[in-house]
Amino acid sequence: MNAIILTAVWGIVMMFGGVFFKKKSIPLYWAIAGLVLVLLANCYELWLQQPFFMIDVKDLLHFNSFNLTFITVMLVCTLLYFLLNGRDIEK
Repeated sequence: MNAIILTAVWGIVMMFGGVFFKKKSIPLYWAIAGLVLVLLANCYELWLQQPFFMIDVKDLLHFNSFNLTFITVMLVCTLLYFLLNGRDIEK
């Protein structure tokens, strides 16, 4: 649940941040910082089985260790993509 909420909030921050950033390299660093934040929150939920946000979704979303591990792998892959292709993303 942490990854869903934090990714949505960070996406909004990134959209509005594009208005205020003058350099082209700053959004890349903000995106990497956001991914690290979401990754840490997801690992916290994976290891402690305790999310930051307790929102009642009427059993529409179920998270177990497999789901959280898959989300962690996808976040690490996205982070590696940003780190390896950062200069191309700026262009």
